[in-house]
Amino acid sequence: MERVWAVTRSDQKITGSCTTDCSALFWKQPGDLSAVMDALCRSLDIAHPVWLGKHSRDMDAFGRTVFFGDDFVEPIVFDTLELEYIAEKREP
Repeated sequence: MERVWAVTRSDQKITGSCTTDCSALFWKQPGDLSAVMDALCRSLDIAHPVWLGKHSRDMDAFGRTVFFGDDFVEPIVFDTLELEYIAEKREP
């Protein structure tokens, strides 16, 4: 099962963490993206960031992306929100 790991950081320390199930290309499918972000933000009790093309390109290239304070409409109490895609391990 594919998952997304969300981490909030303040002063380079993890202040919050959670995971949720997702499809392999959730960042390309608006319905999946919305559901995944809803679950992650609800679990971390944070506002939704604005998802930009940069975030999609980072997910495509690196399997991770970072949101900074400027990516949020509301004030935040952490420095960054990091999302990382965790692929299912396939056993031989």
